[in-house]
Formats: sequence, structure tokens, C-alpha cells
Amino acid sequence: MSESHVKLSWRTAIERLDLQPDRLDRQQSRIRAEHRETTSRVRLLHRLFRHLKTWNLHHRHRMNERMWNGGSDGIPRRRLRRHRHFVSWPSDF
Repeated sequence: MSESHVKLSWRTAIERLDLQPDRLDRQQSRIRAEHRETTSRVRLLHRLFRHLKTWNLHHRHRMNERMWNGGSDGIPRRRLRRHRHFVSWPSDF
């Protein structure tokens, strides 16, 4: 199978499919642009989720601190107190 025969068969295939080379190039560039767009979107989402995760951990840590340090940080703690049923003395409020 010589190289000229391969080239000829490719040419006939392209002619049968009626695909102009410039159209193929345009398709390729469009696909590349879409791919770039999606990758940038994914990166942005990834960054967002990373920040959300860190904020969530930080927030939970602060909540735990608040629960264990007796509320001395002066932040109103109504939401934390909502489910704490057995109160030993009104000084807890």
C-alpha cells in the first residue's frame, strides 16, 4: 500500500463526505474554544467550592468554640441554645 494510494483514498473519502478542509478547521477551533470555556468554568467552580469548604470548616470550628467556652465572646447565642434542654440554672442563659 503506497503513500499515493493512501492519499488518494483519503481524498475520495473527504469528497464523498463533502467535508471541506476549512470547514473542518472551523469546527476544530469551535470545539477548542468550547473546551477552553468549560475548563475555565470548572476551575472557577472548583475555587468557589474550595472557599465554601474552608468557610464551612471555619464556621463549624467557631460554633464549637462558642459552645465550649461558655459564651464569653459576647455573641448572642440563641440558635445554639435552642436545642439545649436541660438547663441547670438561669445563669446559663
